[in-house]
Amino acid sequence: MRKIFAILLCCWLALTLACGISEDGTETTEPVSAEPEYVFLLTEEEVNANKQAIFAFLTDELGFNYAAACGVIANIAVESRFDPAAVGDYGTSYGLCQWHNKRYDTLISWSEANGMDYTQLETQLWYIKYELENNFSYVNKRMTKNIVDTRRGAYSAGNYWCINYQRPVDKVRRGDVRGELARNLYWYDLAPLAGR
Repeated sequence: MRKIFAILLCCWLALTLACGISEDGTETTEPVSAEPEYVFLLTEEEVNANKQAIFAFLTDELGFNYAAACGVIANIAVESRFDPAAVGDYGTSYGLCQWHNKRYDTLISWSEANGMDYTQLETQLWYIKYELENNFSYVNKRMTKNIVDTRRGAYSAGNYWCINYQRPVDKVRRGDVRGELARNLYWYDLAPLAGR
């Protein structure tokens, strides 16, 4: 009898999480997915080309060291899988960094004011630079001056970028996951791009 009860309890918990039902039985309004919902349209070759372009921009234009670039790449991988046309959060987030609501609107207006197409990879990279220089100067300073160029630094960069630039729901837990991704995957994956 206890096994049946335990199985039924597990099924109920899984169902309530999947359907967005709170403990008191009411429907929740917040999405229950761990990460944003988006559609993937890129081929593997396009993903790799975009990843290379993003890495080059981060290191050449923004002056990020290898570890800092790994941290940002880990976040972009989770947010959009390197697709500048990724749409998430039920249409309220867009692009490489899944800019949400007001930041999404600002991406569009900034792009228009600068004669650029907000759907393009290059535009979004320049927009990251704009945000870092104007709205997130403390993030820019940390990423360019205080990230040690080691695997531990890659973790720190992934975690810090998530918490302070991306700012998703449950940012502390997600920051840890993205830091681990930077340290354990992208530190090695991006090595050929950096000649390491």
